[in-house]
Amino acid sequence: CYTKLIGEIKLWEFYLSQNTYVASNQFTLADCAVYPIFGYLYHRGFDFSEFKNIDRYRNLIKSRQSSKKSHPKGWIKRGINLFEKLKKI
Repeated sequence: CYTKLIGEIKLWEFYLSQNTYVASNQFTLADCAVYPIFGYLYHRGFDFSEFKNIDRYRNLIKSRQSSKKSHPKGWIKRGINLFEKLKKI
C-alpha cells in the first residue's frame, strides 16, 4: 500500500519537475484538483522532504490568497500521522 503511494508521488514529483504548476507554468483548474490531495497528505503526516518539487509546489499554492481562504480550519498544521502505520502494512 505505502509502496504504491510512493510510486504515485514519484510520478507527480516528475510532472512538477517539468512545470511550475501541475499542467503548465500557469495556475489552472488542474491545480485546484491536485493541490487538496497534497494538502491532505501533508495534514495526515506525509513527509514531502525528499520530494522537493512537490514541496515547492505545495508551498507555492499554499501562499495564494485563494488557497488561504479555502483551507479547512487546522489544515496548515499536521494532524495524526497515518503514514507511520501505513508503512507497516
